[in-house]
Amino acid sequence: MNPFVQRVRWARLLALVLALVSAQLATRLAVRSEAADAALGAAAEACRREALAEGRAEVLQRRTRVLEETLTSLRLRMADDERCSRLPPSMHGSVLTARANVVPAVVLVSIGRRDGLERGDYLTVYRGSRFVAKVLVEAVHEDVALARVLFSAEGEEVRGGDLVASRLE
Repeated sequence: MNPFVQRVRWARLLALVLALVSAQLATRLAVRSEAADAALGAAAEACRREALAEGRAEVLQRRTRVLEETLTSLRLRMADDERCSRLPPSMHGSVLTARANVVPAVVLVSIGRRDGLERGDYLTVYRGSRFVAKVLVEAVHEDVALARVLFSAEGEEVRGGDLVASRLE
């Protein structure tokens, strides 16, 4: 096989692996903006398409450098981000009230700063042993917190009296 063609194939493979690793690291960030997430995904997809369409070693090398720089930047951000290493304490409470008539739906929960809850923490909402929803804490007060519903189980809606937990044990 032609050595140049073989180098191009290896470069393509490396670009795809780096794109996948970059995307995976981006999803691990606890605090990230949707715009940055979309931009990273778009950059990885553009890199993959350009490498496959053009097949030029120079493009692959340039994109590989960009992805390596992005990966390095993400690693530094993760190292600097104290939330990546913080495991929230085990907290349990209940939904005091839920507003499903607003977009996104919001809930008021019975745990707050006194319990160790912080803005940006995720809580699981459940009813009995059934998963109901995942919520993101937006505002924390001394003994209550306001959270935004990220997603819910199909056919389920968060209601007052549902239970919440930071970690299911």
